[in-house]
Amino acid sequence: MQAFARLEAPQNLLLQYEDKQWKVLYGLFASPEDAREAQQTLSKQGHTGIIKTFR
Repeated sequence: MQAFARLEAPQNLLLQYEDKQWKVLYGLFASPEDAREAQQTLSKQGHTGIIKTFR
């Protein structure tokens, strides 16, 4: 199992958890545009993502 977090852009936080069977990424984004872009990227990479936008 692996888990890690990283801060991107000025205000985007990504939390990722992986084990042998699945990977999930939780994201908090400063704008809806950032969230949409991240969701598209995650889908291409095979993540099951939960994307949230905050202000």
